[in-house]
Amino acid sequence: MFGLSRRAMILIGGGAAVLALLYGNNKQPQDAAAAVNPTQCRVTVTADVLNVRAAPAMDAPVVDKYLKNAEVSADKVVENGFRKIANEKWASDQYLAPKAGHDCSTA
Repeated sequence: MFGLSRRAMILIGGGAAVLALLYGNNKQPQDAAAAVNPTQCRVTVTADVLNVRAAPAMDAPVVDKYLKNAEVSADKVVENGFRKIANEKWASDQYLAPKAGHDCSTA
């Protein structure tokens, strides 16, 4: 067909299928960072390196670190000056700036 071997047709068809899968879907990613959800709190780290702790206290173990300008989802819960990021993940609220269009008001 069209002067091409069967193998060449299979390769061309496979390549076209991969391209269709990669570029044919116009849906936005379901990643929280990609979608704007005004009811979800999103924050930007303002410190050069921000320690994420296991509890809302300065003496709690460090479980993670975020670099400046990192964007993360967060809870609206703030205790002892720490914002809850996830279960057993708290970061100093003074180094987290709420993203525009997101509600980070404390509950």
